Amino acid sequence: MEKILAALNSDLARSNAVSKLVVKVKAGVVNLSLSAEQVERAIEDYEKVIMFKEAADLALNAGMLERAVKDYERAGWGSQAAEIAVKAGMKEKALEIYERLHQFETAAEIALNAGMKERAEGLYKRAIEYYEKANQFEEAADLALKVGMKERAVEVYEKLGMHDKAAEIAVKAGMKERTVEIYEKAGMFHEAADTAVETGMKGRAIDNYEKAGMFQEAADFAESRDFASEAGMKERAENLRTLTGLLGIRRGDSVINWDRQHYRKFL
Repeated sequence: MEKILAALNSDLARSNAVSKLVVKVKAGVVNLSLSAEQVERAIEDYEKVIMFKEAADLALNAGMLERAVKDYERAGWGSQAAEIAVKAGMKEKALEIYERLHQFETAAEIALNAGMKERAEGLYKRAIEYYEKANQFEEAADLALKVGMKERAVEVYEKLGMHDKAAEIAVKAGMKERTVEIYEKAGMFHEAADTAVETGMKGRAIDNYEKAGMFQEAADFAESRDFASEAGMKERAENLRTLTGLLGIRRGDSVINWDRQHYRKFL
């Protein structure tokens, strides 16, 4: 075989022949043995003429994984290089390539599977930041939620204007005040008040029921035992009852809904 290869007129012709023979030997189509020197020389010949992809393919088929990673990188085939690096157990090399490609989420998963917890957390944060900078807020929020970064997920969902989703996550995470804050920022005062009631924040509930125009509910809490000794609260409750009576608002209704139903009477 060496004599046959040596008879070829160029290094490139020899490299092409060796590359094809390696594939056929690997597939069991041809029964012959190529020396490591022959394969190495063929790879070098490809590299000399800057045919790195061909050099990498040959190295891969010959089982020279580290060399394949190197040449796939040189050929600009970063993802292929990283995949091979993972299979070859070259975790650090794979992480380096994926980070350079800005594929931080993939890098984080590799680090996590390798037991590099702190490294994975850092990479997940970089992935979320990268998605945000690219205005891919939904991907950023979903990833933050997936990896347990609930406060970050809440922040991103707020940026998306998905206040219900942000509040839902905050509630499940036990972030009670944060949930009320989300609804308040969104002008969803009824929801803010109801959440404040559920979490025992009765003072905050009164304020938000007032903002929602739900004066009956606000008065109920102002008159409760929690505020019996608080200065000015009794008067506040009385004023709210008076206002409710004047407007004819029923329990569970609000000024906003009342307006929609009754404003025509005053035209």
